Amino acid sequence: MVAERNERNTQRLLRLEPFEDINSVGSSAGKQGNAASFVDTYSEHLSINDTASLSMGDMDFTIGGWVFLNGVTGLRTMIAKGASNGANNNFEYALEYDSSSSQFYFSVGNGTTHGAVVNTTPSNYTWYFLVGWYDSTNDTLNLQVNDGTPVSASYTGGSFDSSYKMTIGKLSEYPGGYFNGSIDEVFVYKRLLSAEERTWLYNSGNGHTCSDLSSSTPTPDPTFTNPGTTNLVSWWGLDETSGTRADSYAANHLDSSNTGSDTGKQGLAAHFTPNQYLSSADTAGLSMGDMDFTLGGWVNLNTLSGLRTILAKGSNSGANKDYEYILEYDNSTGKFYFGIGNGTTYGEVVNTTPAQYTWYFLTAWYNSTTDMMYLQVNNGSPSGVSYSQGSFDSTYPLSVGRLGGYHGGYMNGLVDEVFLYKRVLTDGERAWLYNAGNGRTYTELLPPTPTPTATLSPTSTATFTPSATATFTPTLTSTPVPTSTPTTSFTYNRTVALAYADQWAHNRNIDYPMANEIGCDCNDCTNYVSQVLHEGGYSLETGNWDENNPEEWWYRNDTFFQPDHSKTWSATDWFYIYAFFYGHHLEISVDSDQEPDLEPNLDPGDFILLDLRDNDDINGAPDGKPDHARVVVGHGDISQNEEDYITLRKGALGICETIINPVPTPPDTQILLINQHCVDRKHVAWDYNVDPETRKFYIHITD
Repeated sequence: MVAERNERNTQRLLRLEPFEDINSVGSSAGKQGNAASFVDTYSEHLSINDTASLSMGDMDFTIGGWVFLNGVTGLRTMIAKGASNGANNNFEYALEYDSSSSQFYFSVGNGTTHGAVVNTTPSNYTWYFLVGWYDSTNDTLNLQVNDGTPVSASYTGGSFDSSYKMTIGKLSEYPGGYFNGSIDEVFVYKRLLSAEERTWLYNSGNGHTCSDLSSSTPTPDPTFTNPGTTNLVSWWGLDETSGTRADSYAANHLDSSNTGSDTGKQGLAAHFTPNQYLSSADTAGLSMGDMDFTLGGWVNLNTLSGLRTILAKGSNSGANKDYEYILEYDNSTGKFYFGIGNGTTYGEVVNTTPAQYTWYFLTAWYNSTTDMMYLQVNNGSPSGVSYSQGSFDSTYPLSVGRLGGYHGGYMNGLVDEVFLYKRVLTDGERAWLYNAGNGRTYTELLPPTPTPTATLSPTSTATFTPSATATFTPTLTSTPVPTSTPTTSFTYNRTVALAYADQWAHNRNIDYPMANEIGCDCNDCTNYVSQVLHEGGYSLETGNWDENNPEEWWYRNDTFFQPDHSKTWSATDWFYIYAFFYGHHLEISVDSDQEPDLEPNLDPGDFILLDLRDNDDINGAPDGKPDHARVVVGHGDISQNEEDYITLRKGALGICETIINPVPTPPDTQILLINQHCVDRKHVAWDYNVDPETRKFYIHITD
């Protein structure tokens, strides 16, 4: 059901049923076409008599639309269906702005009782997209604003089928709650909309019309996103038959207390009977504070009696406040339960009444910015409650199958694929983990290890021996000749890469690791090049997060994890090894012995690596290993560039030592330009006064 105002007469479309225009509702520019414009002092509103399609019961339904408030005083109704006495329990549903809470308000009543939820304090003269829904399975009311995080509240009464009118701009048959502003694209569904459907309707703030719902327009596919290992603390696959269960990501392994195994969602699962559990001593990673975090996993209950713990970290007191986090089945409510404590107080939320011998996927999270805690089951509608105190950093153990350090709450059933992140996962990431009920394993979080795509048949002209621990010594001709074409799909966004290169030419981006370990910015050149490549769309190769593996190229901006980048990310010679042997779409050539100063045929966003003479031996030759990296930024007239000219040489402090050349070579009118870090330069000549003996390696990115 969709009601929209795109015409300037008194007919509003609700499929085939017209609204009655009371007191001459006007029109104004809407989110799509025109909107209905209401003046509260004239009691303007739209009304339609009851029909079976407009009435609800204890069933799923969703209502919503766009609102634009001309004032944030009083009660301002977007859509409502209810009685003339104004009692909340006599309104099937109401979506409005409530001045008593200064927030948007969604309520459902069944004639005897009612439930309500609020979300977001709006501003005057601003469009907002509201969606309210009732989930009859999970008994929750939910209100979402501008495709943000929904706010949920428990409510078990459902709605009812009344004969009251439905109105837009007034509190149904009650003489009040008149709207002051504009309303557009109002809809009513007798089902729950998915997160992807609500996002589609919001359309990045542009909205949609009823005609966009045409069956000729396919419903967009849900966006599933691999959460990867960003801010992952631990992942326990629980695939061992007995004994210690390994942490696949970190070292928070779980010691066993006689826990068995059985068939799981993926491979094996831990099988618990009462008094069996798994535990890990406290670590900084396992403890929380007033911060974002997400935990979850799969559970299959053999019994619905008693308290059955999936995952918990807390004391032996058994008091809820003394648990950093708890995920369990609570027999007192007959539902799954998520609790957070901070040592003084606690918050809790429940969702879904489970059946025995059935797998369920639970995801629970705390959002420290909005002070909300949520519990989601099988990628359904999350239940959420307000809780502002956060968790705390305790010394208590973490347990799977038991209530932390407390001798109780033992699991009776199966638990599989348990995880803990120190961030809030997105809707798409949770959907990816659920995987339509099939679940995931830890290894699926990781990108595939790249396979070398080129075989070299060089004649030895320069021998390259990497520093550190690599053992291979490749030899080069001027251009490697691949024997096969990479099959991976990749598009390098040179516009984005160049914008980033210029933005950070003279600055350091703290969202990336710092690579100036020796006291100055001497070693940041390749770190800068890697950032530009990544910003252009080149994917990280994380593998096992091994900093010494030349097949990997990665960073992670989290001080919790060390190291925070691979050697291939920040060391020029290691970057060269990665690009030469393992990188996809990275085509390498070497300057010609006959014409070493000939300008290379490179595109903006490509790279130049330099093998410099050692400053300790001014007459020495380059050693065959690249030492310095530059970003190609295009062609230009450097006569207008104020950057000075510097001869680069390797010294005891890397590239920090420089020798000013008092007689720079006169620039060409149009010449290839570069940016670089270490000695920061922006839009200078690609070879600006580099020593003639310097060996140059060129990297071209191919799509």
